[in-house]
Amino acid sequence: MVKQGSINRQTLSQIVFASKEKRHALEAFIHPLVQKKIEEEYTHVKKEGKHPLFVAEIPLLFESNMASQYDTTIAITAPFEQRLQRFPGSTEDFYRRENCQMKEEEKAQQATYIIVNDKDKQTLQKRASILFSQLQ
Repeated sequence: MVKQGSINRQTLSQIVFASKEKRHALEAFIHPLVQKKIEEEYTHVKKEGKHPLFVAEIPLLFESNMASQYDTTIAITAPFEQRLQRFPGSTEDFYRRENCQMKEEEKAQQATYIIVNDKDKQTLQKRASILFSQLQ
């Protein structure tokens, strides 16, 4: 059941991953809003002056051509079989989404840093913490 005024993500994903035109229309609407929100948060954090780093999680960073707006980019990659195994939906849905995104190798080539997510969550957290420490 979906509350009134909320988005049914499953239905939305079925629509946008089945239609390139609808996906691009949604992205054209969403990406500027996301960028604006990130800029607002960055301005707020910078005014406070308390944080040495500002991190923005942007799932389609490279696909949306926003990477050049950031000093540093990080790609979190995982082997194909693990991505498939971890995906909560159907195999068909996985392939539909996978085919709409930039290939992992391309993201890795464009990123400043790469974190490989090929183990458990604790290992991923440890790798992210190490990189965070290096960036400070």
